[in-house]
Amino acid sequence: MKNVEYTQWLMDEGQVAVPLALLKNIQSLNLSPENLGYLILALAASQQNIPADELAKNPWIKWVLSEGWAKWGIENGQKKISFLPLWDRLYAVFEKQSVDAQGEKAVAYQMNGDFDYGKILKWLDQVRGTLSVTFREKQVLQEFNLRYGWSTDFILIFLQLCFERGQTTIQTYQPIAKRVYENGIHTVE
Repeated sequence: MKNVEYTQWLMDEGQVAVPLALLKNIQSLNLSPENLGYLILALAASQQNIPADELAKNPWIKWVLSEGWAKWGIENGQKKISFLPLWDRLYAVFEKQSVDAQGEKAVAYQMNGDFDYGKILKWLDQVRGTLSVTFREKQVLQEFNLRYGWSTDFILIFLQLCFERGQTTIQTYQPIAKRVYENGIHTVE
């Protein structure tokens, strides 16, 4: 019984997810282990449901703002902390590693013709404000290109329309994509 109580106590206040890619690339980001700790503490502080003026007093939030790892933004009419600068820096590391690995300037993962897989992933990360594309979601995006023959622009427009209507998860937009395909809609026009 104590294990259940302990687990509940442990998880009651929430969690901070730190992508392993961030941990593996702290050197590329010029981030010391100590500063990584500050960054994680700031991520945790931003998860708390407190007003922006109180959040601005938090020493870890002050640190990430001063170091350029985060910025203030507006979400639903309220001032919020956005870690988009962090994710942009990590994306730049990803791009550099992709270029180095491929031995060419192309950063996008080419699947079919001019399909730009990286552009779709970057858009999803920017819209969500976090690196949140799962392996399963990546497979679904590849399916849109390979199985349905959709172009990068068509997939981006499809996802934009889905997100505008609140369909932001695979479980909600994948069935819609199947219906769009079955109804013969394949191009932006």
